[in-house]
Amino acid sequence: MLNSVRNASQFSSQLRPLLNQLDSNLPAFNLNAKDLDIITHPQDFYTTLLDRIDNAKERIFLTSLYLGKDQTELLNKLTSSLDRNKDLKLYILMDYLRCTRDSPKTSTASVLSKLTEKYGSRVDVRLYHTPNTNKFWSMVLPSRFNEGLLGLQHMKFYGFDDDLIISGANLSQEYFQDRQDRYYHFRGCHNLCDYYFNLQSTVSRISYKILPDIYKKFPKDYIVNWPSTNATCEPYINSERFVKDASLLLTNILTTRTEDVNENPTDTVVYPISQLTPILSKEKLNTEKSTIFQLLSYINTNSLKWVLTTGYFNMYPPFMKKFLTPTAYPKEDMGKVICASPQANSFYKSKGFSKHVPEAYLHLVRKFIRRLTDSGLHKQIGVYEWQNGVVHTPNGWSYHAKGLWIYDKETQLPNITVVGSTNYTKRSYSLDLENNLVLVTNNLGLQKRLQGEVDNLLSHTTRFDSLKQFDEKYKVPYWVKTVTDILGSHF
Repeated sequence: MLNSVRNASQFSSQLRPLLNQLDSNLPAFNLNAKDLDIITHPQDFYTTLLDRIDNAKERIFLTSLYLGKDQTELLNKLTSSLDRNKDLKLYILMDYLRCTRDSPKTSTASVLSKLTEKYGSRVDVRLYHTPNTNKFWSMVLPSRFNEGLLGLQHMKFYGFDDDLIISGANLSQEYFQDRQDRYYHFRGCHNLCDYYFNLQSTVSRISYKILPDIYKKFPKDYIVNWPSTNATCEPYINSERFVKDASLLLTNILTTRTEDVNENPTDTVVYPISQLTPILSKEKLNTEKSTIFQLLSYINTNSLKWVLTTGYFNMYPPFMKKFLTPTAYPKEDMGKVICASPQANSFYKSKGFSKHVPEAYLHLVRKFIRRLTDSGLHKQIGVYEWQNGVVHTPNGWSYHAKGLWIYDKETQLPNITVVGSTNYTKRSYSLDLENNLVLVTNNLGLQKRLQGEVDNLLSHTTRFDSLKQFDEKYKVPYWVKTVTDILGSHF
């Protein structure tokens, strides 16, 4: 049932059954539109991060894939805030494979170890390691292969006392400058922040701890430690036990319904959803995939307009089947898919095999356009290619935004969105740790801001009107198609 402080009559009769479904399965947090800032520019995201760090008094918690090892200004801001506020504590959760990639040279891990050396127990740095590997292969395979084939900590959320930023952006220079993503800043939301702090803390209890090498015994300048207080064994030692213990630890935070009580009526509700497949023994414990299915069923049942975007288009096949339901589209231009052009892919003209990654995603986009054509939906669902200059050249941007917007029939504006780390790919639901937030609002002003976010992304796109148009623009080598089809679950 809807919480009593949420005025059910303010939500449309069409929306209430969905809210009841979500309320019965997920933690729910009620707030007002004024509590949310939607940031659209990476430089504003960076400015907000620095400002929140500067003003934090009790806790800063950062969950990301990695921190850029050259982020001197951000690190200095963390240092000055810790120096100024003796009660402030810093908690960091990132990915082991990504953060140790450059060792024994300067790496994310070695940079963060300097904070633990200076501030001791006031700074806790944890690196999650996937259980889908063993020590031998980690030493034999190149680090990038380990990351791509085995899985990563991919969640991105950043907390500062009672403020929270949900994003898909990591903490490195391109994400602060010219890499388009999404950023939702929730202000003064204590209960929501507590939920995310608990999620980070829980995953940290099954992660390695970074300590400084104060005796300088190792060339990499840091020590990777598995604390005796952790909730399970190292993933290398017994991966089956690791997953079993992790599942027990995470069950409550993922599946227990939270009743967030506000004294005054609210106009917006948010639901955290997570996909932690590598560390959960049962798929039903995950909350993201099942929730996305509910949202797609809601779209189809009510024939609603929608927009989906991802920087790495390789749609999870069961989702694609839902999107391609012919009866859901009574008229043209009801669905939009925004994906990155090759010139907006960060692998564009990179060295080695990775330079072919943009071609692999082109192949996947073409297959989708072909399915639209074969299903007779090419006029109902449009595929849009995002490009803003050419990445790695002056004023050139890359594209990393991901999310879903669902439209209200009455206002013709988005009243539901999903924001977070997931690219809606096969690997998102098998290899990586992912977290998103479902936001539902009846506030017209916020709906207009959601539309503004969509408009900002669409302003740099062009539509593929036909398969012929795509083929005239792009040619993908046959061998790239073959390799992509074989390794598709890792893209």
